Amino acid sequence: MSYSMVITRPFPIEVLQRAINGEPLTKKLDVGKALDKLRGSDEPKTRMTLLDEKNKALDEEIRRLRAERLRLERDNPGTRQRN
Repeated sequence: MSYSMVITRPFPIEVLQRAINGEPLTKKLDVGKALDKLRGSDEPKTRMTLLDEKNKALDEEIRRLRAERLRLERDNPGTRQRN
């Protein structure tokens, strides 16, 4: 005759290690964010690639603002002031 014992708990047990100052040593990560990280590109972006992407975004913002300024000047031709 064999007996087995199964212990079930109504809630999960979580153990957090804490540093001396009380801050957790590791941070919890949302499951969705963890999956996104795992599915992401294998190679981290280089510093130059990050700067190029930032420059491209800034160039697009400059183009958008210039177009907005031209539209405003076209709609209100008498209010333009030059320095």
